Amino acid sequence: MKKTANLSLMIGAIIVLHLWLIGGMSAFSQTNEDNSNLWPVHRDTQAMFRISYPADWVVVPPKGRNVRFSVNPPDGAGNCNVVVRYNPELTNMTQEDLNKEIAQLPQDTVSWAGYAGLPPSDVCVLESRIAKIGTNSALLGVLEVKLENLEGKYKRYQIVAITFRAGEIWTLNCGVSSFSDDEAKQRFDILRYRFEKVLGSFMFME
Repeated sequence: MKKTANLSLMIGAIIVLHLWLIGGMSAFSQTNEDNSNLWPVHRDTQAMFRISYPADWVVVPPKGRNVRFSVNPPDGAGNCNVVVRYNPELTNMTQEDLNKEIAQLPQDTVSWAGYAGLPPSDVCVLESRIAKIGTNSALLGVLEVKLENLEGKYKRYQIVAITFRAGEIWTLNCGVSSFSDDEAKQRFDILRYRFEKVLGSFMFME
């Protein structure tokens, strides 16, 4: 479809703005046993979604006007957040059409690098596939990326899910960053199970 290339650019505009915040999944859903009823539930009645998180994790003030929810583990690096951005080009599209757009998004390294606003040499796609959030199709990736700030170069491992709703682009993400590649990978491996549970608990409320 003709819109796919433009939508790829729109996604990049979101991910590059929040890459410093965010960080596959075996499935983008869970059994009742995996998703404990003891976990707190965050409900956003404006953006109309709910998401659960471990009871010992800390909800932090969102950084950026498009970030609707952000939560950190209490004992070290890591973060999960929900980002939603209004896009008028998607306003008049049905969910069926939006699901088709998601299904046609390229999943190669160059494309994921474009979504992240990074050169392909700084992105390694560990996993990529189409998943589901309820009835919404989502592009799901597990990425290893190289980043840099004033303190130096660092590595980030993250799970990213992208989906569309009428007039909206959503990015759900969990990840870990460290100046030590081994430390980032080990920490991600430790937290990945919980990251998947957090993302798997996400639901639209309408």
